[in-house]
Amino acid sequence: HGLHFTDAKRGWAVAQDGGVIHTTNSGETWELQQTGTHNDLLAVYSSDSKDVWAVGTYGTILHSTDGGNNWKIESESTSEPLAGLDISPTGSVYAVGRRGAIYRTQDSGKTWEKQESGLVAGLNKVFTVDDKEAWAIGDSGYILHTEDGEKWSVQKGYDWIGLHDVQFLNRKSGWAVGEMGGIFHTNDGGKNWTQQRGYIFESLRALCFVSSKEGW
Repeated sequence: HGLHFTDAKRGWAVAQDGGVIHTTNSGETWELQQTGTHNDLLAVYSSDSKDVWAVGTYGTILHSTDGGNNWKIESESTSEPLAGLDISPTGSVYAVGRRGAIYRTQDSGKTWEKQESGLVAGLNKVFTVDDKEAWAIGDSGYILHTEDGEKWSVQKGYDWIGLHDVQFLNRKSGWAVGEMGGIFHTNDGGKNWTQQRGYIFESLRALCFVSSKEGW
């Protein structure tokens, strides 16, 4: 369900039944890691080769500080499946999921703060540019934004089937992709979103831009 590489060689993938696999040789071989949960995992993110997070159904949040050799179950206590997470440059972790769920920790998972999104629509991905500013995207084309890391506002919504991924190169330039081949772009931090492509019978699940001109 989810894949993340921290460099050219080391990466993790997550799947159903608490499955996590890890590679240290660019995917030539993969090693199964024991997580201690049987809940399906939907997303994984690592800030370096040691610090790894994963989220999934039933509000599952897993954390490893040794590259996945040992996993700690931070949470399995909410009804909302968590579908996306991101780590800010200084270590704040955001997780998003069904029914507009948004959670944040600033102390490596010791405490989690549930934040109000004002939505019942599911959120699928979150992207941070620093500790305070982030975007979350999800069903019905919703794009949410926070400038202080606490209060979220709707930049766009109820105008598309669903969005699955979002990426910003900086505080101004970003993209979001989703159902019906939808690609949306902003160059003003999300104040305005322009549809670059859409109304095609295909589902775009991920994106990666390496510059303001080149992306997949």
